Amino acid sequence: MPATTLATPLADDFTSAVDAILEALHHLVPLNLWMITRVEGDDWIVLHTRGKAPRIRPGAVFNWQHSYCIRMHAGEGPNIAADAQSVPAYSSATINEQASIGCYVGFPLHDADGKLFGTLCGLHPKPMDAEITRHQPVIQAIATALSHVLRLDQHAEELDRLRLQTALATHSDPPTGTLNRRGWEMALEAEETRCRLGGQPAGVIVVAFATQTPSGQRSGQAEDAGLVHSVLALQAQVGPGEFVGRLGGARFGILVSGRAATTLAQYSENLEHALAGQRIPANVGYAMREAASGSLEQAQIRAERHLRQAGAAAAE
Repeated sequence: MPATTLATPLADDFTSAVDAILEALHHLVPLNLWMITRVEGDDWIVLHTRGKAPRIRPGAVFNWQHSYCIRMHAGEGPNIAADAQSVPAYSSATINEQASIGCYVGFPLHDADGKLFGTLCGLHPKPMDAEITRHQPVIQAIATALSHVLRLDQHAEELDRLRLQTALATHSDPPTGTLNRRGWEMALEAEETRCRLGGQPAGVIVVAFATQTPSGQRSGQAEDAGLVHSVLALQAQVGPGEFVGRLGGARFGILVSGRAATTLAQYSENLEHALAGQRIPANVGYAMREAASGSLEQAQIRAERHLRQAGAAAAE
């Protein structure tokens, strides 16, 4: 079964709902562009658009610090600026070097924890009539509704990952019970689809166990038993909804979603310490998916490169 068929139904429902909302907004206030964005660190990720702006399309990534929206969220500028260049907070923003913005509309979107998820944003190259501000209560209500839809989508994603784990049970590695190589690739592809649609952060951790053969035991059987013991210790550290797959030999991957770069680094360090505390020798490498132009497949390559560097440093 292709991975995409395992991950798309809920995403398709969400995309259809968002597209309908943006279409209604475009009819209410016909700006050149309406978009929904996500904020991850300094990345301002475009998720959905409606309108005419070839450079601003789903998947495009801009600098959050350069945007009007960061200033709007800080209360430095209004939610609706019919003449954006007359507002000092907006006219001085760096994003003006990349786009001509005459009119700006922006409202924050919040996740289930009440934290900033991203923004509902409208842009027009020329100033608009000041009458546009009369639509603020309606657009605010739409932004609030979108926040609720986003929360439902985030919850659906969590359930979908658990469903995917069940669906991939037939693609398991017999000795260890983790995903085999095919199952790992399917999980990676499904999460990549979610990342492209939802802009959430994700990364890959690669763990390489050192094989040990206790004295007096047959090499093959002892190594298998030792590897199973190591993998059980590894899985005890992995969170729900995260996937573990056997990449080859004693190398295993962990597919991690929803963590920023700093927490992924801390997660990897804690994992290495937990294994060391159980006297399980292992090297760990990790890498984040790059929102602008990367993929989880590329993140795995970089994680394995990091793993080799860690192994070389440990050998010195």
